[in-house]
Amino acid sequence: MKKVLYVFGGEKASGAEIVIERLISYNIKHVEPHLALSPGKFADNLIAANKPYSIIQLEDLRKLNRSSTGTIGFLIKAIKNYFSVSAFVVSYIKKNRIDIIHANTVVPASYLVPAIIYSKLFIKNKQWVWSDHDLKYFSKLDTLLSNLCVSLYNKTLAVSYAVKAKYSENSSVGVLYNGLDTEIFKNNPKARSLFRAGLGLEDQAIVMGIAATISPRKGQLEFINVFKELSKIHLNLVLLLAGGLGEDDHAYNLKVNDAINGNKWFKMFFKCLFN
Repeated sequence: MKKVLYVFGGEKASGAEIVIERLISYNIKHVEPHLALSPGKFADNLIAANKPYSIIQLEDLRKLNRSSTGTIGFLIKAIKNYFSVSAFVVSYIKKNRIDIIHANTVVPASYLVPAIIYSKLFIKNKQWVWSDHDLKYFSKLDTLLSNLCVSLYNKTLAVSYAVKAKYSENSSVGVLYNGLDTEIFKNNPKARSLFRAGLGLEDQAIVMGIAATISPRKGQLEFINVFKELSKIHLNLVLLLAGGLGEDDHAYNLKVNDAINGNKWFKMFFKCLFN
């Protein structure tokens, strides 16, 4: 049975972490999973649920908020995290004979770059995988790091062909769409009616929606542009955005707001639900 160490970042879970954690739980009979993640609400919930796998909390996997710290302070903390997280992972995979390491998103994946280099030199036959969920990154540094990860990791899992396209024709990048559990997400006419009634949506309206933090990496502006074009063809389209305002790019928040409020091409109406 293969042993897999998953590495998550951030204190809160977004869709990516929820999807991969579901994968971890479902595959418990086929692999021996271990999960390293930041302390926080998500970790607390997993521990409270008595999950059937090892859960390790690492302070250095906490998200670094660039908007609340200076450049020098951010770089110092980031460099510290690169080596502390990598040192822990190297020690852990040796002690527990881990076969595969799967890092989720670019920051945790980049934290493991020193570990990958060390592994390729001294503890070979380990498989390094990371998953990329983002169309764009907040900074050029993240873009640079993502390309570095593609070159070093054995496999990059993109969640769509749009994400994969960032890396041209790199053969190590594959597409693995996030799946829905059809036993949980079932067609429910009553829930559909209540949801639409609560938002004042007509029964025949075609709803296009995205639930994500308002951020360039989530692609709300691109989504709005697609809606703009489709609404010229389908007059009963409704655009639904759900998510909190991102902290890293306030200019992007304003652009999304302007796109919502400053265009006459919304044939029906627009619903925006912010946390």
